[in-house]
Amino acid sequence: MKIAGDHLHERFDRLRQVVHQWELRVAEMQEAVVELFESGDLAGIRALLEEKQRLAERIRRLRHFIEKWENPGFETILGVPKFENDQGREVFQRSRPFRH
Repeated sequence: MKIAGDHLHERFDRLRQVVHQWELRVAEMQEAVVELFESGDLAGIRALLEEKQRLAERIRRLRHFIEKWENPGFETILGVPKFENDQGREVFQRSRPFRH
């Protein structure tokens, strides 16, 4: 069983490899569209273009995920504001109502 944070950088490397493979697939699709155009297969072209759009959206989302969670300078972690020093944390805590 892996412990949280154990080789985390390797996990992000694997995610980047997935993005790279998807980008290669998109490039192959462009060549396939040309072949389908030459053969007059409009339904095949439409299917490839739809797949390409879905894949492009996945690439965009996975890149955003990697940037968000790998970059330690990102503004929040798990939705909780990240402060550079204790003074910022104190200001945040004082602004919240006190509860028992």
